[in-house]
Amino acid sequence: MKQKTTLTAIWVLLPFCIQAKNDVKNVLFIAIDDLRPTLGCYGDPYAVTPNIDAFATKGLLFENTYCQQSVSGPSRASLLTGLRPDEIGVTDLNTHFREKCPYITTLPQLFKNNGYETIGIGKIYHGSSKTQDTVSWSQVPIYNLSIKKEEYTLAQNRQGNKATAIEVADQPDTSFLDGKVTSEALKTLDKLSESKQP
Repeated sequence: MKQKTTLTAIWVLLPFCIQAKNDVKNVLFIAIDDLRPTLGCYGDPYAVTPNIDAFATKGLLFENTYCQQSVSGPSRASLLTGLRPDEIGVTDLNTHFREKCPYITTLPQLFKNNGYETIGIGKIYHGSSKTQDTVSWSQVPIYNLSIKKEEYTLAQNRQGNKATAIEVADQPDTSFLDGKVTSEALKTLDKLSESKQP
């Protein structure tokens, strides 16, 4: 059954890879967990999210979401392998799916094997060093490991063992890790758009 599911996932995705090889289409995959759809593009009346909203009008906006397991590691591994957490043996944050399924082809690996440059920036697989999958990527991923809580907030906003609930700071975006990740992603996309490599 596992082999059949994997082959089905490959057959479903392969035409997109073949088409991309001929048409040189690029694919940007954004993975977000622990985020409710409180965004303007989902109709939230209070959210001010102009960049994501503009991006949503140009891309494919998924309106139904499903979670295979209420833990990010298994859900991410499931999404990227096409198999349920119980099929790949990932039901916690510390298990790597290749321990039980060493020869499985992941979604980014499928693209890589079909001529794409696959680059991981930020948390795609679960953020521990044990759960990373170097086989999936053309380059070594960056900003892919979970960060310590003291790296997440500005120094002036830390109080004792707990950071403040919100931050309002007149700082460049790159003062925060998500700003650094976004900046690096934009630089990488610019470099890739100048090349002929999908």
